[in-house]
Amino acid sequence: MAKSIISRTGTCRRLIAVFAWSAAATWSAASQEPTPLERIVINGKSDRLCLPVSAPREQGDARARCVGEGVARENLPGSTIDRTQYVAMPTGPRVQDVVKRLPGVVTGGAPGEDKDARVLGLDKEYTRTTVDGIQLPDGGEKREFNLDRLSTVLVDSVDVIRGRRAEMDGDGIAGRIDIKLRDIPADIGWEASSALGGSSDGHLQHWHSIVGGGMLNGNFGMQGGIVYSDQAVSKTKDKYDRSGNLSEQEREKKPVRSVDMLLDVLWQNEANAVRLKPMFLDQVETKDKTKTKYKDGALNGTETEHEEKRKQTIGGTLSWRHDFEGLSGASLETRAAYYSGTEDNKKTKRVYKKDGSEDAAKRETEYEDKSDTILQGKATMALPLELFDKDHELKFGGLARYKDRRKDKQKYAADGDLADPGVKDTYTIEETVVAGFVQDRIRLGERLSIIPGLRVEAAWLDASALSNQASEGVTVDFLPSLPVELELTDRWSLHASAARVVNRPKFDLLIPYEEEKDDRYVIGNPDLDPEKGWAFDADLAYHAGYMSLGFGFFHRQISGIIEEVDTGVVRDGKTVYTNQNVGDGWTNGAILSQRVSLDFLDMPIIDGFAVSSSQTFAHSRLREYATGEVRAFKEQPTFWGDLTVEWTDPSRRFYAATALSYTGKVAKSGDGDGEYREAELSLDAQLRYRLTDTVELFALGENLTGTERVKVKADGTREVEKGPTTFFAGLKARY
Repeated sequence: MAKSIISRTGTCRRLIAVFAWSAAATWSAASQEPTPLERIVINGKSDRLCLPVSAPREQGDARARCVGEGVARENLPGSTIDRTQYVAMPTGPRVQDVVKRLPGVVTGGAPGEDKDARVLGLDKEYTRTTVDGIQLPDGGEKREFNLDRLSTVLVDSVDVIRGRRAEMDGDGIAGRIDIKLRDIPADIGWEASSALGGSSDGHLQHWHSIVGGGMLNGNFGMQGGIVYSDQAVSKTKDKYDRSGNLSEQEREKKPVRSVDMLLDVLWQNEANAVRLKPMFLDQVETKDKTKTKYKDGALNGTETEHEEKRKQTIGGTLSWRHDFEGLSGASLETRAAYYSGTEDNKKTKRVYKKDGSEDAAKRETEYEDKSDTILQGKATMALPLELFDKDHELKFGGLARYKDRRKDKQKYAADGDLADPGVKDTYTIEETVVAGFVQDRIRLGERLSIIPGLRVEAAWLDASALSNQASEGVTVDFLPSLPVELELTDRWSLHASAARVVNRPKFDLLIPYEEEKDDRYVIGNPDLDPEKGWAFDADLAYHAGYMSLGFGFFHRQISGIIEEVDTGVVRDGKTVYTNQNVGDGWTNGAILSQRVSLDFLDMPIIDGFAVSSSQTFAHSRLREYATGEVRAFKEQPTFWGDLTVEWTDPSRRFYAATALSYTGKVAKSGDGDGEYREAELSLDAQLRYRLTDTVELFALGENLTGTERVKVKADGTREVEKGPTTFFAGLKARY
C-alpha cells in the first residue's frame, strides 16, 4: 500500500512537471517567428461549413445557409473543438471521447464510461447538454444527456459554453455542452469507417459507419448517415475492510450496442432556407453482474443480477430562415422541435447462500419504463441598425417548451406476486417553460463590442405520484447578461461575460412522496426553489501561427443550493429527511490552455511534433443556513488537466498521438471528513497511416494505464473500481 501511494505521488509530480513545461514552452515560443500550425484546438472557434446570416454570398459560393443549428458560442468564454481537430486526437466512437478533451470539463460515470459532462468540475446536474441547441430527452433524473448516446461520426463540433447571451437558455449554472451535428457540405461526397477490436475483459468490439451527401444544386441539398457500434463497458469493483481484507467483489459485463441515424434535408433560395433534421437513436445494454461477499476471508454468499435496458430517441427539427432583401444581416428564424424518448428496463436478481444454495425468498424481478416527450418552438428576429453613430445588431425573440416525464416501475417477489410499489416508482411530471429575450450587440469601434440583454423565463410545474398526491407551481426569473468582446491586438483577444443563471431541481426531488427507510423517513419537496446565481467568466487568448494560449477565469455565486437535510422532526422513532435549499456558496478558478507546434525550434529531431495541454484549478465554499458550517462543494476536484502529444512524419502519411488525462483527489462530502476519491491518471493513444489521398488505416487504444478508481471511506474501508482497456484497428475512406 505504501509503495502504491509513493508511486502515485511520483506520477502526479511528473505530470504536473510536464504541464508546467508545456506552459513554459509556449511562453518561450512567443518571441519566435511564426510557422504554420494546422490545428488550433484549445479555445478555438469552429469554421462552420454553412453560410452565416451576416455573410454575403460571394460568386461561386455554393454553401448551405446556416439554419436549424441553435445558437453558436461565437466569442463567449469557453472552447470549441471541431471535426478536423478531434479526429487527430485519440478519439473513440462515442461523443464522450470528444468532450473529455475540452478544457474545464470533467467527465463522470463508472471507469471507462465517461458519459456524464461536468463543466467546472461541478456535479452533472449543473451542466446542460444540448444537440443543435435542443436538450434531447434521456432517462436520468438530473436533466443530463448521456454522452454515449451519440456517435462522433455524426458530430461536426462541440462547444463548451461558460458565458451566456440573452438568446440562450438560462438553465445550467456551470455551463453548457452544445453538440453541433454535421453540416451539409458544398460538394457531394461520402465517407465510411469500419473498426474491429477487443477489450481486456475479452469482449469483441466493432463499429461501422457511412455518411454521404452534399448540395445537389444551388437550391437543394441533403445528407444522411447511419452508425452501428458494439462496445464493452465492463468493470470490476472490490471492497476492503479497515484491515485490508476483501469484503465484497463485483464483476460486471455490459455490452452496449448502439444504432444512430440522421437525415438532413435543405431547400433554399436567395431569401429563404427550410431545413428538416430527423434523428433516431437506439441503444441496448445487457448487463450481467455477480457480487460475492466475504466474511473473515471466507465466502459469505453471492448475488447475481441480469439487466436488459433499451433507450430510444426519435424526433427532429423543422426550421425556416428568411433574410430580408436590402438589409444585410436582417433575418427571421423559426424552429419547431419534437423528440420522444423511452427507456425500458428489465432486471432479475438472485441471492445465494454461502453453501451455494439459492435463497428463493429473495428472488426479485423488476420492470421499469420511462418516457419523455419534448415539444419546443422558438422564433428569433435579427435586425442591424445604426444609432448614435454606432453599429447595432438587435435580436429579440421567444421560446416555448413543454416536457412530459413519466415513470412506472413494478417489482415482483419470488412467488410472482406484485410487490407493493415504492412511492417514487410511479410518477408524472409536466414542465412548461416560456421565455422571451432582447439583446443588442453594440460595436464601440473596430475592436470592442458589448452585448447587453435581458431574458425572462417562466416555468410551470405539475407533478403527481402514485399516492395521488399532486403539486404545482410557477417560477419567474429575470436573467440579465452582458458579454464583452475585445480584440486587443491581431493576436490577443479578451472575451468576458456576466450573466444571471438558474438551475432547476432534479426531477425526482419534485415528486410529492413519503418513503420509509430502515433508519429514516424521506419526503419529497415540490416547493423546492431553483438554485440561482451569477456567472462571471473571462478568457484571455493569444493566437499565432505556431501556438495558442488561453487564460480563463470563472466565478459562480450560487444561492439556494439543494441538498438532503435532517428536518429535526422525529416520527415513530425515525428522523425525517427532505431536500431543501440549504445554503449559499461560490466556486471560482482558472482554466489554462496551451498548444504549440515544435517546428518553430528548427530542430530536425522534433520536427512534426505538436503539444497541447490544459490545466483547471477550482476552489469552492458553501455556507449552510441552519448551522453556519462552511465547507467545499461535494465531489468537485480542485485540479484536473490533459496533455496531448502529436507527431506527423515529413511525408505526412504517418501520424501518432497520445493523450494523458489527470484528475486530482476529490473529497466526496466536501467537508474533509476523510471520505475521498484518490487521484486518477489515464492514457489513450492513436496511430494513423494514409494509404492514399482518400483511404487511411488507424489503430486506437483507450485506458492503456488500466486506471483504477479508489474510494476511501471515513471508517477506513476502501473501494477499488476498474474499467477495461480497449483496442481498435480499422479503415477510413472518404470520396
